[in-house]
Amino acid sequence: MQSIPNAVSVAIFSGGEVLLIQRARPPYQGFWTLPGGRLEAGETPEAAALREIEEELGLTLEPLIPVSEAPAGGAFILAVFAARLKTGQPHPSDEIASWCWTRPDSVQVAPVTPGLVPILARALLLLGNP
Repeated sequence: MQSIPNAVSVAIFSGGEVLLIQRARPPYQGFWTLPGGRLEAGETPEAAALREIEEELGLTLEPLIPVSEAPAGGAFILAVFAARLKTGQPHPSDEIASWCWTRPDSVQVAPVTPGLVPILARALLLLGNP
């Protein structure tokens, strides 16, 4: 039986770099990771990903490519997507302590959430030349 995702994150690429955020709240408070959040009732993972990125960062994306689905700790099943930045500059919500653009093949921040580096590698492969 396949579990249905109830949370999403997005690897957002621009100019050969990926956007990472530092979580301001639990779980993983203080860790660097991909932006995202929880699905709302009746929402698809794709719609949640676009909504969360708009709400948390003020960004629009294109295209949205599925990368993986996996348990994310606790009761969360995470759907991960890759996308290119379409428009906007990051204007983080209070859920984000900090943010940075970094090369996906040499993440320079720590600590990072479990599995982040292989997810970035897969996202980059699936998205092609970001």
